[in-house]
Amino acid sequence: MTSSRRALPVDLKKARTVGMALTGLGIALLLVVHWLVMDFVPTEAVQGVVQRIFYIHPPAAWTTFMAVGISALASLAYLWLEDERADAAAVAAAEGALIFGAVLLTSGPLWGRIAWGTFWQPEPRLTLTLLLWF
Repeated sequence: MTSSRRALPVDLKKARTVGMALTGLGIALLLVVHWLVMDFVPTEAVQGVVQRIFYIHPPAAWTTFMAVGISALASLAYLWLEDERADAAAVAAAEGALIFGAVLLTSGPLWGRIAWGTFWQPEPRLTLTLLLWF
C-alpha cells in the first residue's frame, strides 16, 4: 500500500556524495580514536593490555541493543501506519545491529578467553545475544 504523503525532491547524486563523505570521515575518526586508545591510554594494573577492549566492547553492545530497539519500534510503526519509511528505518537499524553485534560477539570472547580462561560460557545473556545476531 502506498503512502498518501508526497515524496520530497531529493538530489540522489548529492545525497550519495554527502553520505560517502560522512562515512569516510566516521571511519577515519574511528581509526584515530582506536590509535589513541592503543598508544596513549595507560595500561590497567590488574588486567593489563586486555582491558583496552573495553573501549570497543561496551559501546558496541549499547549500539547493538539501541539499534534493535529502534528496529522494533520502526517495525511496529510500519505495521500500525503502513508507512514505507518506517519499514526502511527498521531495515537500516537492523543492518546496524548486525554490524555492531558482530563487533560485540567478536570482542567479548577475546576478552573472555583472557579473563575467564574460555571463549564462551553458556550464560543466558550471552546466548540470547548470539541468537539476536542470527
